[in-house]
Amino acid sequence: MDRKQLLFLTIVFEGGIALSALILGMLFETVVFRGSLFSIQTITGSILVSLPLFAGIVLVYRFQWPPLMQFKEDVNKMVHELFRQTTIIDLAIISMFAGIGEELFFRGFLQSTLINITNPWAAVALSSIIFGFAHFISWTYVIYATGVGIYLGVVFLVFDNIYIVMLAHALYDFVVLAYLVCYKPAVQDVSFDQD
Repeated sequence: MDRKQLLFLTIVFEGGIALSALILGMLFETVVFRGSLFSIQTITGSILVSLPLFAGIVLVYRFQWPPLMQFKEDVNKMVHELFRQTTIIDLAIISMFAGIGEELFFRGFLQSTLINITNPWAAVALSSIIFGFAHFISWTYVIYATGVGIYLGVVFLVFDNIYIVMLAHALYDFVVLAYLVCYKPAVQDVSFDQD
């Protein structure tokens, strides 16, 4: 797939997720947009919220535990196959659409709707598990993505600001993708096989 196709598919897919969150929000009478986008608290909050996410991925990449090594190999392979032709601007657009679409759906709509029918902690857990399975690359990645979902779900619950989690998600995706695409050695350099 070339970069134009990838950008188009990302915009259509992630934009579709955002649109479905808005439509479902109206149907279920769930307020999807909460908080303020243009505030110093949102901007600084999203940067601070992204820091533990960066720390988590750095730890994952440092450990030599076999399931994490397989996780790294799977992620590196997928990222290099999908994003090898992209520019830094492409990665910024892809990350922005992923942050907006996924957070509007999983936190703004799903978690908020589940809170109305269950308790907040069950809503965080259920929406995060669904978020994890939506990112199925391997079972280890599902667990990792579920953990990220729980973290973002708790942040959304505490701050009641969808923009903080959208921006944190987009920033995290952008930095990790840019690192893996532009600076990480080729996939074969991080092979799971050890002789």
